Amino acid sequence: MSAYPRPPHASPASSRYSSYARPPEPRRPPEPRNPPSLPPDVPAEARLVYGIHAVSELLRNPESQVYALALGSRSGPPRSEAGGGLSAVQALAVERGVAVSEYERADLDRLTRGGVHQGVVAFCPSFRYHSDVHGLLRGAGEQPPLVVILDGVTDPQNLGALVRSTYVLGGHGVVLPMNHSAQVTAAAVKAAAGATEVLPIAQVANLIRALRDLKEREVQLLAAVAPGQGGTPAWDLDLRRPTAILLGSEGRGLKPQVRKSCDGRIEVPMQTGLHGASLNVAAAGAVLLYEALRQRHKPAAGNSQ
Repeated sequence: MSAYPRPPHASPASSRYSSYARPPEPRRPPEPRNPPSLPPDVPAEARLVYGIHAVSELLRNPESQVYALALGSRSGPPRSEAGGGLSAVQALAVERGVAVSEYERADLDRLTRGGVHQGVVAFCPSFRYHSDVHGLLRGAGEQPPLVVILDGVTDPQNLGALVRSTYVLGGHGVVLPMNHSAQVTAAAVKAAAGATEVLPIAQVANLIRALRDLKEREVQLLAAVAPGQGGTPAWDLDLRRPTAILLGSEGRGLKPQVRKSCDGRIEVPMQTGLHGASLNVAAAGAVLLYEALRQRHKPAAGNSQ
């Protein structure tokens, strides 16, 4: 018999070391830290725009208003990152007469709530949406309008990617419903690489009414659908006409009432055998926008080389 009988609840393997076990120390709550102070004359409700490309586009836009700029301390990574990086942003701010303050990187992390700020944050007034689709159509000028309309797209990363694609592929604006939709937040601006600051974006209270307004202006409404849902391949449709491409949520697509308001359905054909894999809404939107751009810039017959 052992000289040190183990307690009845202890296992043989643990009894050898049970007398030396220490109870776990309680986890200490993090010490509260006051939020970093804002630069002088910046209101508490200021909108944040962060990231080198997003802030650069903001500063290049002569119609934008910027209260101040916060740059990461020189003790951080070198300012030559991203092809000119922070030094170029600072030069743009000085040219615009925007006040620049230095912040510790940790303070920028807290300001952006962990966003990928790349060492630069701009403080701006609230984002100003167009209240209807007419401003987007006027912005097309003499060109046939090309507009993207989102219904139920709630991910700001997808919104930002679609705004970016719309801008670089020749679109004239994006329309968002006021409810049940992602809005232009700092994350969306970062994903758009600043395209939100130069592309008209409308926020409408009644999406069906906005669709009716577009129809009255002879804009064809095309509902983007997955393969097998009665869509026409994008290259078989005339996208040189005034066009609005409607994109729905990845889970449920367009709402039935929205889909019924459309003139037709458009799809990106995909090869079979991918076990349900498909493009996400941002990628599908980019493909459809590229096809519209291709058609609109296609050389006239006899001029191809």
